[in-house]
Amino acid sequence: MTNHGHGEYLKCFEEALQEAGFPSPGVRTFRIIPVARVVGSVGGRCHELDAAFLPLPPFRNKQTEDRLRAIVQALEAGQILPPIDVRELGGEYYVLDGHRRVAAAKLLGQIDIDAEVTIYSLPEDLALLTLEQEWAAFAAATGLNGLELTEPGQYPKLQRQIEEHQWYLGEQAGQPVSLVEAAQDWRHTVYQPVAEAIAQAEIGRAFPERTTTDLFVYLCDHKWLESRRTGQDPGFSGALQQFIAWYRPPTVPESLAAALVERLRALLGHLVRREIRESGNQGIGSR
Repeated sequence: MTNHGHGEYLKCFEEALQEAGFPSPGVRTFRIIPVARVVGSVGGRCHELDAAFLPLPPFRNKQTEDRLRAIVQALEAGQILPPIDVRELGGEYYVLDGHRRVAAAKLLGQIDIDAEVTIYSLPEDLALLTLEQEWAAFAAATGLNGLELTEPGQYPKLQRQIEEHQWYLGEQAGQPVSLVEAAQDWRHTVYQPVAEAIAQAEIGRAFPERTTTDLFVYLCDHKWLESRRTGQDPGFSGALQQFIAWYRPPTVPESLAAALVERLRALLGHLVRREIRESGNQGIGSR
């Protein structure tokens, strides 16, 4: 496989961390991140790879090329790969695990990639203030309470999904539906079944400082990314099935996990068949 990189080394996380004054790490989260902003490496591989995450000549051999080729072929075949593990600092991402997956994504021109992210960039007090402002705006617009999120930027995603649900209900009813009415329906018919399945699958054990609503948003993010990447909506059941494969603890039997997926498919399978409306939403959607 030909090296198409630019020759320069990757950025080193340890050097960037020192330059930033050694900020403390935040909690771990699941995100869809832009491939273009994955710029460096954690822990010693900075000088082995070029800016495209391809091995530099001294570190290039048939084994590394074969491994990369296999990942490229898997992505081209539509296979869903595990999230990469990254550190975020100043809006840029540094890879701890998944260098070849990033290289393959860059080779294929992939826009986004699933990632488990440890954030070093946003001060805690600013994050809390932003989160409180977003919660207040969300509650005022939708009338919903009790949906606890822990990261800035997530409440607007939920509201966009509810607005899509509002449009869908209006189409079904043949008349306008208020956002508050749509929010109540969305909570009972979309959010609650998914949240219950997430809780019963005990996926939260992999994210001990996150809420069920956080995990709901992560699941929707992944669902949206797979729809965009493959051209087919996996549905909530398909996205849950993948999350269970990645995060199910040993205490949850496979039979229970399979039953949860099938129950979700029966309850929400119709959402996959909705016509996709171009609304500018990114990262979350009820369809």
